[in-house]
Amino acid sequence: MTTAYDRQMTHNRAVDYVCDRLSEMGWSANPTPRNEGVHIRCTREDGIRAHGCNGRNAITTPAIMPGADFWIIVRFDSDPPKCYILSHAEIASERYEQQGTWWVDPPQYERFKAGWDRLNWGGGLNIR
Repeated sequence: MTTAYDRQMTHNRAVDYVCDRLSEMGWSANPTPRNEGVHIRCTREDGIRAHGCNGRNAITTPAIMPGADFWIIVRFDSDPPKCYILSHAEIASERYEQQGTWWVDPPQYERFKAGWDRLNWGGGLNIR
């Protein structure tokens, strides 16, 4: 059974992994307090929300979407972890509501696998 502690630890691993990956790319990426809405701040204006999961699972999103520019889903079922990068608009268009919870299923986010280059072109983050 997955506990709240397990979910929090998976979330923390995802935030750390994304910060490390962005730092390797030469960016200044800093985790934020959980209650801020975005999980990683790259510049004063730009933010990234990270989600972690231990397998091919659906992810939940808040009913009111925070102002994150990109959402990065990190799956820890392989080495290295698989990452999926979606813009704010893409995550909003792919999610659905079921019994008061908003979800994005794996087939929807898996189309955006390993798109780290999306963070630097055409309307993406330009934070180098």
